[in-house]
Amino acid sequence: MRLSCGAMKLTIAPAHMTIMRNAWGTIAFAMIIGTLCIAISIVFFNALYLDPDPEHHAPVIFVILFCGLFFLAGTAILLRLPRQGRTWLANGGAQIIKAEAQGMIITPTLGGPSYALPWEAITQIVLAKTLKCIELDETSYAWNMVIVHLSPDYKTLCPELGKPFAGASLTGDGVAYISASYPSRQQSDTHFALRQFAPTRIAIQSCRTLTFDYKSRHSVMD
Repeated sequence: MRLSCGAMKLTIAPAHMTIMRNAWGTIAFAMIIGTLCIAISIVFFNALYLDPDPEHHAPVIFVILFCGLFFLAGTAILLRLPRQGRTWLANGGAQIIKAEAQGMIITPTLGGPSYALPWEAITQIVLAKTLKCIELDETSYAWNMVIVHLSPDYKTLCPELGKPFAGASLTGDGVAYISASYPSRQQSDTHFALRQFAPTRIAIQSCRTLTFDYKSRHSVMD
């Protein structure tokens, strides 16, 4: 069974379920993001360092770090795009989530690494229409998210996820998790698909809003 919604599609087969992004849409999005990163670096370099008024100049080290980060990120995206684009086209899209008898494969970020998680590394799965993260100085939102709670020994079970700068984060109450998107308006279908492959001990819940409050160090689901 294949259910599509915009640029993403959910496919349920006897041996696995997958959530994929449309190949051409993903290529176009990656091209836009890469170009935007380079443009931001150039604009801010001109504003922070080449301004005719010396009083408006930012510290050189800040300019190098800030602008260099965006420039390198954008360049890396565009340089990898031909190879990744061919892969996405050959695979019929960019895989975000795959669940099967052995566990889940999750790709949290576009063009980033994929992490293979055995079911033993997973304790709970939450499908949230809105993920709200309350930080000390800001509040961020993400929509249509699959939040996979990890077991305390997940770094042993999935060594790639234990590396520095890997995709794992912490919930408001300090539980490690990894997340990825599901298709808009397909929360119940995604819930059903995951339930077909996840062991019964793993709770799968759906909610309207999941809040990670890092100020008070707790998580709230409603």
